[in-house]
Amino acid sequence: MGGRPLQSAPSQRALTSVSVVCVLPLRVTVVRLAEPEGKTGAQNRGAARARGEVLVFTDVSCRFEPGAVRALVAPLADPAVAASCGELVYEGRGPEVRYWDFERALKRAESRFSGLLGANGAIYALRRAQFVPLA
Repeated sequence: MGGRPLQSAPSQRALTSVSVVCVLPLRVTVVRLAEPEGKTGAQNRGAARARGEVLVFTDVSCRFEPGAVRALVAPLADPAVAASCGELVYEGRGPEVRYWDFERALKRAESRFSGLLGANGAIYALRRAQFVPLA
């Protein structure tokens, strides 16, 4: 499973004026915001509109491999699990790739100790009850 940045992304205005609400089985609602509110604002609005028990968040510049969302939410079948984080895989070379290689190794080590301290914004899911709107 991996979120992969696309080579060309929409404009910053487009990134901050849309929130996508997705429910499995796949039902997607695009929530258009009147004014750009940034990623956090779009997530807050999307979460408010979502009706499912599990919220899935990503970045607009990512693409998912087939089955990524199902694999991402599968751990949430265990009521003791509050959130799940996927793996961001950068294509190409450069400092970002080295950083995310380190970040992935760190998350794997954290998970061996029964929990993650954080999740990257490119691919994560959490229970609606755990979502706290951010300012």
